[in-house]
Amino acid sequence: MLHPKKTTGTIDNKNDHSLVLFVEIGGLTWLFTGDLEEEGERQLIGEYPTLQVDVLKAGHHGSRTSSTDAFIAHIKPNVAVITAGENNRFNHPHPDVVETFREHDVQVVGTHENGAIRFIHDGYSWRVEVKKSLVH
Repeated sequence: MLHPKKTTGTIDNKNDHSLVLFVEIGGLTWLFTGDLEEEGERQLIGEYPTLQVDVLKAGHHGSRTSSTDAFIAHIKPNVAVITAGENNRFNHPHPDVVETFREHDVQVVGTHENGAIRFIHDGYSWRVEVKKSLVH
């Protein structure tokens, strides 16, 4: 667990108190950021100056207040997973966030387009599998 810490009491935005987990699974590093937004990302950069990950679960469903350019440049993910409903009322993910990932050569996979997303490890390598729901 990387965040929050007791020292995060100065954050006003409740989303920036989201639980942030760093996990190593099958040779890959994963960062799960909950609803973390820009201020929380800034704190992570300051507290973990060498933090880099293979897979990022993008913060706050890909809202424009998360996955900032500075944060993505710092953690250097290969893949970003965005969890957002298809045609959701907030129009997540925000196009600027998707563009930030593309500018950093990060593969983007999202539930809003792909439905279920599975990362499958066969003991040697990883692959991403998506399954679009037939229910609309």
